[in-house]
Amino acid sequence: MRVSKLERYYQAEFGPRDDPGAPEPAPVRSRTPERMRGRRRGPGPVKLVLLLGGVGFLGASLLMPCGSGAGPGFLPQGLVAAVCARQAVMGHIRGLDDRFRSIAGALR
Repeated sequence: MRVSKLERYYQAEFGPRDDPGAPEPAPVRSRTPERMRGRRRGPGPVKLVLLLGGVGFLGASLLMPCGSGAGPGFLPQGLVAAVCARQAVMGHIRGLDDRFRSIAGALR
């Protein structure tokens, strides 16, 4: 039987195999999955803070009134400004459909 290209390359780089009929050795497994298996039981504190912070910001932007009156006094002014800016952007995005329809109607 003719030797394949891959086998010729292997013999040129690494030398002849010891026993051509022997099965290939099993790959070496790293030990990190066994060590990590017992430790990871849920999201870490950083992921939890980021998740709850994003959900809190979204909830605040849906529930907090942003008008002429002052915002809630217990929240930082930067957060109140960011929530009001998000509400303004969302209002503009919701109005885009009507604007595009009026522009399309004017162009026809």
